[in-house]
Parts: sequence; structure tokens; C-alpha cells
Amino acid sequence: MESYTAPNNPIRLHDEAHGVTLVIGEDEVPRFQADPEILFADCPATLNGVPTFFQNRRFEHFRPEYYSAPNQGTAREVLKIVQRYVERFDEIRKTHRGCGLYLWSRERGSGKTFLASILGNSLAEAGKRVVWYSMPELLRSIKASFDKESYDRKTDEVERAQRAEVLILDDIGAEKKSEWVNEILFSIVDERLKTCRPTIFTANAEPDNLGYGPRISDRIASATLDLHLPEERVRRLVASAGKEQLRKQLIEA
Repeated sequence: MESYTAPNNPIRLHDEAHGVTLVIGEDEVPRFQADPEILFADCPATLNGVPTFFQNRRFEHFRPEYYSAPNQGTAREVLKIVQRYVERFDEIRKTHRGCGLYLWSRERGSGKTFLASILGNSLAEAGKRVVWYSMPELLRSIKASFDKESYDRKTDEVERAQRAEVLILDDIGAEKKSEWVNEILFSIVDERLKTCRPTIFTANAEPDNLGYGPRISDRIASATLDLHLPEERVRRLVASAGKEQLRKQLIEA
């Protein structure tokens, strides 16, 4: 490992895994950049990266009655499992080697991301350190980093996903497939499987039908509990209910 020595302050030059990177800008002045999520391992629990729309979602906001009658039983069962998963998270990590959840349905707008955000919010409130990535956005971020002259952030992004206490990968399988994509995803999934770190996935297909091949799909399947949400689009119903509530508030104001 190379080192950079300032007065009374020797620091390793490239130490992304521990949160510190030395960046030399165009003025050739060395500056340190730090990732607080890695550097301060004991800092308060956080949920990083979740879209603003989902930040205040809680279990009471997931309403099985929004689904049609034949699907409400399935929705209630999935909701109960996710609630119990949060309640028994520490026990599951010890007895089931960090088993995560795989939330999927073929229908878009069926509540997968909504429920995953509730789970992430709840775990963060329980003191866990949760990192959220949309799979397409993660890959775009890694690719964009290649164009930066200061330093290559590929290692930063991948290691952050590998090392997160809880990782939520939303919309996995939605990105354009390539050998490069497979290698990035494999490095994340394999490392988390080996270190027993739980991962929450949302997807529009079963692991075997994501298009990654058995090397990745087998690892995802072995590291998660499969939860199949109803094949029903409820996004508009949820939005309509919220707008009706707003309408009432504005009338009564």
C-alpha cells in the first residue's frame, strides 16, 4: 500500500475501502476525500440513496385493500413476512447467515419498490445502516466515474455496495445486459454472500429469468427469501387515494 505523509499524519494513499482517498487536482495540490458511510463505522444509522418520494413511508402505508379481493390475502402475507423480517432482523442474520429478501412480480407498479422502501426505513429506524441503489442508476454512476480525471470511483461505488450493512438493490434486471454489467453485479452479490450481509432485491422476474445466467442467479436465490407480490398494478390507486386526501384537506382548510 502506498502512503502519503503529512506532518505527524501518515495516511495510506488509496484506502477507499476504509473511506479515505487522496485526490490530486489540476493544481497538483493533494486533498483528502472521505466517504462518511465507511469512514465513520459507528456513526448513527442512516438510509442512504432512497428516492425522496419513499423516505417517509411506513408499514401502515402499505394497504392490502388496494389490491383486488383475490389478491389481498397474498398482499397481507407478504406484508406480514416483511414486518417479521424487520422485527427479527438480528436473529435472522445470526441463524440464517444474513438471508435477504427478493420482492418480485412481473407487473410494474405492484408495490415492490414501495414495500422495499418501507423495509429500509424501518431497518434504519431500528439502528441499521442501509444503502439504497437503483440498479440502472448504480451502473450509470460507475460508468460516469470513468470520465473523471481526478480518480476512478468504480472501486468506491462497488465497495460501498459490498460493505453496506443492508443493501437494497431496486429494479434489478431492468438495465441493459452486458459482460461488464455481469461482472459488476457478480462482484457485489458474491462478496455480500460470502460475508453474510443481507441484500434486499426488487425485480420484475424470478432470479432465473433476469438474464444474468446461473453464476449470479444461483447466488441471489441462495441468499434471499422469495416473496412474490400480486400480479396487479396498484400504483395509480395509491396515488389517487393520496390526491383525494389532499383534496379534502384543501376543502377543509
